[in-house]
Amino acid sequence: GGMKGGRDKTGVDLLFVRRLGGLLAVLHGTSLRPTLLLILLVSSTLFNIWIVSLTGTVISNFYGSIAGGDKDAFFDVLLLAAFVVVASAMMESTLKFLVELLSWAWRGELYGHIGNKYFAHSCFYKVLDVMDNPDQRVSQDVDNFCTTLSTLVGSVVNVPVTICYYAYLTGQEIAWYAPVGVTVFFFLGYVINKIIMTPVAFLVFRQENLEGDFRFAHVRVRTSAEEIAIYRGNQVEKQCTGDLFRSLLHNQLLLACWHFLLNISSNFFTYLSTIINYSLVAMAVLFFPSQSYLDYMAENDPGSSGDAGSVSSAYIALSTFNLIMLAYGFSGLTNISEPLSNCAGYTARIAQLLEFLSEKTFQREARDACDAKIPDDLPPAVGGGSGYKDDSLNSRSSSELSALVKEAFISGRPSPSHGRRYCADCVSFDRVSCVMDTKIVFENVSFRIERGDNMVIMGPPGCGKSSISRVLNGLWDVSGGVVRAPRNMFFLPQNPYLTLGGIASQVTYPETVTEPSAHIHERVLALLRVFALEHLLERAPMFDNAAHSPLGLGTRGDELEDEELGMLPPGEGKEGWLGAAAGGTDDRSPDRGEIGCEKGSRSSVHWTDTLSPGQRQLLCVCRLLYRQPSYAVLDEATSSLNETMETRVYESCRSSGITVISIAHRRSLEKFHNFKLLCEGGQWHFTRL
Repeated sequence: GGMKGGRDKTGVDLLFVRRLGGLLAVLHGTSLRPTLLLILLVSSTLFNIWIVSLTGTVISNFYGSIAGGDKDAFFDVLLLAAFVVVASAMMESTLKFLVELLSWAWRGELYGHIGNKYFAHSCFYKVLDVMDNPDQRVSQDVDNFCTTLSTLVGSVVNVPVTICYYAYLTGQEIAWYAPVGVTVFFFLGYVINKIIMTPVAFLVFRQENLEGDFRFAHVRVRTSAEEIAIYRGNQVEKQCTGDLFRSLLHNQLLLACWHFLLNISSNFFTYLSTIINYSLVAMAVLFFPSQSYLDYMAENDPGSSGDAGSVSSAYIALSTFNLIMLAYGFSGLTNISEPLSNCAGYTARIAQLLEFLSEKTFQREARDACDAKIPDDLPPAVGGGSGYKDDSLNSRSSSELSALVKEAFISGRPSPSHGRRYCADCVSFDRVSCVMDTKIVFENVSFRIERGDNMVIMGPPGCGKSSISRVLNGLWDVSGGVVRAPRNMFFLPQNPYLTLGGIASQVTYPETVTEPSAHIHERVLALLRVFALEHLLERAPMFDNAAHSPLGLGTRGDELEDEELGMLPPGEGKEGWLGAAAGGTDDRSPDRGEIGCEKGSRSSVHWTDTLSPGQRQLLCVCRLLYRQPSYAVLDEATSSLNETMETRVYESCRSSGITVISIAHRRSLEKFHNFKLLCEGGQWHFTRL
């Protein structure tokens, strides 16, 4: 899984550090809140280290007071211990709370940054062919990354400060070999853990890929449940999901085994450190009495204290505690290996996504800059076409043109001889070619239509009909030639898409209806009546955030006559048929038009599952007529409709002044068009009907 092109490294290395630095810049780039929380977390961690250091003093004084029989000293230590206990409890809770707050703030910043790029320039569409499970990266991986990284922050601050502080104390209070011995011991542990940690990072990365694939397989079954049931494809789908699940379980087992080895190594060095600590103290007290020990005994004169054993016990307790805390610091260094390897996996997945999105944004800006070089006054092309006449292209053979197009695509160099230009009064291709992954999708396509000139695109399956629509839309780049199209073109894709929400949200999409409006209600209701869809108001409200339709406008369940369905003469004008259809309304019925939902909520109706393909296409046609663009592209947008309703669709477009470019297989649609773009034998022909 992952990105194509070999960018799937997931180890804790220089690439990880560079990517993590880039993500940290994103996390703290636009808002002060994450930075303030991070500063507060770091400060609290340092304060907590000081609180913990008092524990050594408390333990040492407890030993000394009890062994020496000093009651007053015991009660003094008891008060100090009470303060340390309360402060430690408060600080531990505060640190956990700050970690959760930091994760919350980081997630908001990171998703906001990714979301802006993800939904810009239709990158959410372009990412599908080059990256696995982008939805999981945007949602689950972002959450896991922020949670893991915020947990690591406390360790990253606490561990080095603890190591440096207690290394200094042990060197002063015991001898130079105390911090050196602990350091060598845990350096050996780090090397061993590093060896085990590398495959863990890779397995975590692969586990996330497999989890996404497995989840997507079940989403696909849910989405296509009826089709699978009709084909009786139960066993096939069971086999596919079973194979994915077995791969997931196998990787999960490997990950558990490596985690087991990693935990054994970490725990072994953690527990062995206790023996190392007491051995180092024994060297300073029993075998090779250190100068620090002798000075401590001299400063705390046994004669005044009453018992040399109590002084020695206090020294041993304090020295042992400091060594334990030094070992604890090194244990923290080795114990962060597992969350660090997990963080490396999440960092790689999120960084890959951001790298792709940034690359596509840069390419789009470069393409726009290239398009700006195309002259506005393009001369007419030979043969009735229009646009940019490039003699260097016209003089080449088809094979030479194919090689030239591939070379231009692979090099990626912008050139003013190809691109797109916005034009309000026509749609045209002039010698346009498109290449995807070094494969020519179509080449040398030319046509020109103006307002009122409907065109149908026909040809065998796979010849590139829908690809022409994608180029017009800007989803795919032009590899050769010039495209001219208006900015407000509207597109109806092959598969009708219905969003979340009520009826108005379906018809006004991609506009967002924030508040109920009588004007919108009338327009949407008129469109529903045109295609006899007003009964859908029995299933969901008109608006998402209102329990009732505004102004008491209701619906009608009876069949409407043709004159009420907008079948008006051509002379009515752009708003004529809509105004006529919206002319009359019935009183509100208690069982129609009033099905509401809680304010601010979305309708829970799953339109894709509850409507027939024809009804879904008609709702999308309503969406087109609501927008009333100058040009529209219908990619098999009426394939599920009968001829009567299909005629109604095209007559409604004509009376609304919408110039239609249709992609179709049925020759019966030719009667609604003036021109035809036909692909035969790999060659495209533009003719008048």
